Amino acid sequence: MKRNKPSLQDMILAGLRLAITDGYENITRDQIAEELGCAPSLIPYKMGSMADLRRHIIAYAIALDCKPVVAQGLVRLHPLCMELSKERKQEALKPFGL
Repeated sequence: MKRNKPSLQDMILAGLRLAITDGYENITRDQIAEELGCAPSLIPYKMGSMADLRRHIIAYAIALDCKPVVAQGLVRLHPLCMELSKERKQEALKPFGL
């Protein structure tokens, strides 16, 4: 079976999609690898630790205004999310009644 060699951006976007459905703190290297059709060992090789990957995912969520993932970051007091304006925080949390 031929394995894909996804880019760093591919990995982050796959992680972002998984964070929406499975939860930001619940994503794993194996899930991302399966989503991308690559070897799980490629994820830390390109991304570093899962903490590094999660930081990238939160940064992308903020840049793309992905409210479900930004809301997860706010609930977990992620530093990048905590730096957002009061308005952006409220918009991200609004669908959840928070």
